[in-house]
Amino acid sequence: MFDLTAPLLLGLLGSLHCVGMCGPIALALPVNHFEPIKKHLAILLYNFGRTISYVLLGGIVGNIGELLVMSGFQRWLSIVAGAAILVGLIIKYTAFVRIKPFGPFVSFINYIKSKLSHSLRQKSTVFFAITGFLNGLLPCGLVYMALTAATAQGNVNEAIWFMFIFGMSTWPIMASMPYLINVASTKFRSGINQAMPYVLGLMAILILVRGLNLGIPYLSPKFIAETKEVNCCHKPKTAASDYHCKPK
Repeated sequence: MFDLTAPLLLGLLGSLHCVGMCGPIALALPVNHFEPIKKHLAILLYNFGRTISYVLLGGIVGNIGELLVMSGFQRWLSIVAGAAILVGLIIKYTAFVRIKPFGPFVSFINYIKSKLSHSLRQKSTVFFAITGFLNGLLPCGLVYMALTAATAQGNVNEAIWFMFIFGMSTWPIMASMPYLINVASTKFRSGINQAMPYVLGLMAILILVRGLNLGIPYLSPKFIAETKEVNCCHKPKTAASDYHCKPK
């Protein structure tokens, strides 16, 4: 059964982190001169565009996760995903390791930034959805960690749902960004940023424990390996009766 807790918490708490990170893009949206209805529509389209980009990325990583599960790596998928998030946190929040992005990735990001800059200058309402979509493709540690968790679902549909719920749960904060910037103090935003590594670390540990096959319901369920063997579970009533068997 699909668990809503991880993407909901990640999106809700992560969007507070976004106030300081991608807030400037949200604040740069040229909506202040719009009439109220058009302004709300523009903000709605912007966040819709962001969510669509997350769903698209979720479909890509979901295919990877499903392929790994079909190859027999279901258990290790969660372990590797949880460990990857922990390593990512160490890289991001410590000075011990610094990884420089490789050339093609930098070129792609520069291309997205140029398109984003062009989109922000457009006045047509449809460009707000395009702006949100492009913003969702920009480098973001929080989104990368959400994608890692989505990969661990091991199923395309569940990965898509994970990223959809993650994106939707960022809406309340991101849509209220102009108001939050005015009421949220620097100390408050700093406190949120300091708490985020611990929240993400806890989520990484939960994903890792899920793959340890401990037999704990919901937290670390047992993975059932499929087999082609059969167990004969009922003896024949008479000598002429057939054995009633079922797959093991």
